[in-house]
Amino acid sequence: MTPLVFSALVALATAAPPPTEKIDHWVPATAHAIPKETAPEGEGYFSIIEGHNGKLYIGTHANGVNAWLVEFDPKTKQMKVVVDCHKVIGKDLKGFGSQAKIHTRNNVGASGKIYFGTKQGYPDKSEKREDYPGGYPMVYDPKTGETKVYDIPVKHHGINSIIPDESRGVAYISTCSDGRPGPGESSIFLTLDLKTGKYRELIDTKHIYGFIVLDHQGRAYHPLLGGEIARYDPKTDKLDTLKQAIDGKEPKIDPNLVEQPRGHPINWDTSPDGKTLYCVPMSSNHLYAYDLTVSGGTLPGRDLGALVPGAKGTDCRAMCVGPKGDVWVSVTRSSVWGINLHHAVSYAPGDKAPKDHGPVAIKNPDYTAFVGKDGKTLPYHAGTFKTPEGITTSRYVTLGVCQTKAGGVYVLMLSPYTVLEIAPDAVSTANTSESKDELFVAKPLTEKNSFTPGIEGPACDAAGNLYVVNLKKNGDIARVTPDGKTEVFVELPNKSVGNGIVFDKNGFMFVADYTEHNVLKIDPKTKKIEVFAHEPTMNQPNDLAIAPDGTLYASDPNWGKSTGQLWKISTDGKITKVASDMGTTNGIEVSPDGKWLYVNESAQRNVWAFPIKADGNLGEKKLLKKFDDHGFDGMRCDTAGNLYITRYGAGTVVKLSPEGKILKEIDVLGKKPSNICFGGPDGRTAYVTEVEFNRVVQFRVDTPGLAWERAQKLEPSTVELFNGKDLTGWGYKSGDKFESFDGKTEASDKRYTAKDGVLIVNPGKGLQQLWTSAKFPKDFELRLEFRAAVNADSGLFVRGPQLQVRDYFVAGPYKELKKYKPQDWNEIVVVVKGEVAYCTCNGEVLEAKFKLPATGSIGLEADRGQMEYRKIRLKELK
Repeated sequence: MTPLVFSALVALATAAPPPTEKIDHWVPATAHAIPKETAPEGEGYFSIIEGHNGKLYIGTHANGVNAWLVEFDPKTKQMKVVVDCHKVIGKDLKGFGSQAKIHTRNNVGASGKIYFGTKQGYPDKSEKREDYPGGYPMVYDPKTGETKVYDIPVKHHGINSIIPDESRGVAYISTCSDGRPGPGESSIFLTLDLKTGKYRELIDTKHIYGFIVLDHQGRAYHPLLGGEIARYDPKTDKLDTLKQAIDGKEPKIDPNLVEQPRGHPINWDTSPDGKTLYCVPMSSNHLYAYDLTVSGGTLPGRDLGALVPGAKGTDCRAMCVGPKGDVWVSVTRSSVWGINLHHAVSYAPGDKAPKDHGPVAIKNPDYTAFVGKDGKTLPYHAGTFKTPEGITTSRYVTLGVCQTKAGGVYVLMLSPYTVLEIAPDAVSTANTSESKDELFVAKPLTEKNSFTPGIEGPACDAAGNLYVVNLKKNGDIARVTPDGKTEVFVELPNKSVGNGIVFDKNGFMFVADYTEHNVLKIDPKTKKIEVFAHEPTMNQPNDLAIAPDGTLYASDPNWGKSTGQLWKISTDGKITKVASDMGTTNGIEVSPDGKWLYVNESAQRNVWAFPIKADGNLGEKKLLKKFDDHGFDGMRCDTAGNLYITRYGAGTVVKLSPEGKILKEIDVLGKKPSNICFGGPDGRTAYVTEVEFNRVVQFRVDTPGLAWERAQKLEPSTVELFNGKDLTGWGYKSGDKFESFDGKTEASDKRYTAKDGVLIVNPGKGLQQLWTSAKFPKDFELRLEFRAAVNADSGLFVRGPQLQVRDYFVAGPYKELKKYKPQDWNEIVVVVKGEVAYCTCNGEVLEAKFKLPATGSIGLEADRGQMEYRKIRLKELK
């Protein structure tokens, strides 16, 4: 470290910090100091990886002395040195001739062996670059404890990167002359024959500190000075030079992507399937993704968004892709305290943008006594910083990050060289898939006071659209978009004011009209409103529940007398009182099997369960749960039968098992939650209306909502073209021949796969078309959802002609769509009448008059990249 940097650190340690910076959320971490003798100056590098045995392997740095490979056991929290670099090479040079660093981002071979390499430190004024003999590639076997050392590949160069391809018996290596600043820098990209130890130079990249990655075909990538990328294909023994494109343009939007003579290293890593390359330039605040399945001379990429929105002075040297495909980034930013505040950031495939979990807080602050043998604080020890609120955090940069199979995230912090352990339950990534959700954490969906104090009755239709009553005034019903935008959907007639809402299996909306004692029926397509049932002796009604056969039940409290009753409304609109002499009946729901009606009493704080008889009437109630404080309001079931009950006054939603056991209580960011429903694309987003701030909040749950699942049941005239399990009903056409894939989960050439409800179009050579065995001569409405990898290109055949299905920036009308969601699920709707189709994507027009033949099959095309389809449904029109 230079005296200039040292002076800056001393200044950081002594400067009086500004008094405050508002931090909404801190990420708790436990610090584990790496053995001090292996990093006496508190420094280290990118070297951290999880072995097959679940242990972490960390490289160290002792300038002018030696380097060691340290093993850390996350279970026992113990560290030990497993490789002494000077000892295994049989040389113990000091000063600039020493093997001072393990700088490589360590990699693990299929055998479980750990691949790493040594590198030079920093010369003083009396030392020359040539005094360093060169770095050694090494392979450590955790099973035997043995280390294999290979010869120096390039004299006076350290080893910057090494990654094995044991299936081919080779490793790829990048060296570093460390002749900074360029253009004198020399960095050789070469291969190592693991059996013979022979090297082969591929190209001098002239890049400072570039890492090597492998894709799904075993091709190796290395960045080049100037922004291009070298790709070596071992199958053809060909080295290509690729250009970059970000969102279809040259990467000038982020100059850090284009390596300059004094530029910074690019951190990159590939997805587990080797098809996507993620990249973060060190001085950037953005994450990028590249599609490695494409051919041609340009590597297409996408800007995935800012790591820490609005941050300044960012420094990102640590990123990885975890075992399940989550990207983790450790990035520091400037703060008002004059320190580099360290944030944990993640990105899961399908997310709209990276997720900033917040800055890291160290839970065990007394670990920081990082001193030498004489008991004095070591040089260059930046240490930690304590905020005015008493939170301990790091001061300096971070260099390595690793997510383990168990879900923990481990970050290498410098000065002192320390492993920060972030537990799996401290952070979670956000995605539509279950394993990537931050569950039961409420966030606002709409702005404060976006509704009137009468906000109530949330309900979602089959498509997941949210409806809420009393937006601008009592008596209207709002539709709320997934990003929280609101619009008036309908205004109720006369003096009607809505409260609870439910949908039936045909998509009709039923509204509890508590002022006019009605149950209203609304056709969402035409917005026609009619009185479905009226009972003048009702107090209100308040809320509604619907049974599997379409029977409605209504709660009906008398707030002035603290009493209540229940009503049954049959499918023909006939009303029957089914319970009386109750407390203030409010929240109401029917169990998934249709055998129980759950009702809560707000003032009395009881939750009752009524058995439902064959005729829809109720049997003797039993007490499911009694609470000691606060009131109740609306409630809904998930598909497992658990009740989610809003606790008015407590500011929570309580999750209750069918047996009445409290499973969880969720803070909903306001004291007065009034009702709840489930929706979103998978039914696992809970929406809560909240009266203290007159807004809607949302949180993710682990099980879909019951009403959402029931809404997915198909109408009699609708057929599933894809059953979600296999390729039944689909096949390949070749002239008059049809190769059926009935009962098979994969096509004969593996271009199409059925898995977990998704029809996956896999990358491959050439075009391949998959067709339904059935033909469709009548008018119909075809609906499907698709999710495209970066720059993926596919197609939908409608009776033969092709409708393009593409990622956002590829071509065609998708470039102009405002509602398209990159790497997320989008819906295509094709309405066919006669020989013309009207085609939309998320409601935006793709083709207004798409000409078709009189009959034909439905087909999909495999062209470029990976495409996924689901919910492929066709409904005949009358």
